[in-house]
Amino acid sequence: MIVITSINVVTNPAIGSCTYNTKNAEALQQSYLFRAALRIKEKIFLLHEERDFSLLGVLAVVYSQCVHLLELNSELQYGLRVRYLKDYFPVNYAVKVHYEDIYRTINVTRMQKRSFTEKDLKLLWVYINSQVLETVLEVLPKRHPSRAYVEGISTLFTYLRMDMEEMIDDIEDERVEEILYRISDMDEQTKNKSIRPKALFDNCYRVMKQLFHCNWRT
Repeated sequence: MIVITSINVVTNPAIGSCTYNTKNAEALQQSYLFRAALRIKEKIFLLHEERDFSLLGVLAVVYSQCVHLLELNSELQYGLRVRYLKDYFPVNYAVKVHYEDIYRTINVTRMQKRSFTEKDLKLLWVYINSQVLETVLEVLPKRHPSRAYVEGISTLFTYLRMDMEEMIDDIEDERVEEILYRISDMDEQTKNKSIRPKALFDNCYRVMKQLFHCNWRT
């Protein structure tokens, strides 16, 4: 638990700052986490202890991720996946993707045994599924009944990528860099795996539940 004795809140240099006493510190901290979760990048707290600032930043990112993941969880419920990714597509319709785009729970388990870190596995989940969404959107006509649904999920992944921007700069595992490089290849010839759109979203949902530990009952 972080004990805060004094906090300067600066919302805008032109507005100035204000100081909160110890009595209000806990409520202020909770308020910050909530606002950070909704709009991520607002760094409005200045803590006297650098270690406290770092820890609060980590907590804010985790909380922020879970807010977006809970929204994603709602959008990826089974009934919605069936309606928008099966019923509105021709029977046995498939899209072409990279081999690495098929990111299943079994792949994650194997990678864990090969010493991939949890942070790297989460990062790969975000960036692989961002690419998957782009692939699906490319084949959907503007007026397709599933387009708005897929675009909404794509927006949530945009927020998740914002949460993980700093992780990209800290990648140390060359295997992760290689995977990210391959999924970013725009050459259609490198997309040699056929898979149904619903299967891609099923993988997305299941791996999310495998890797992230949010309060899914909320």
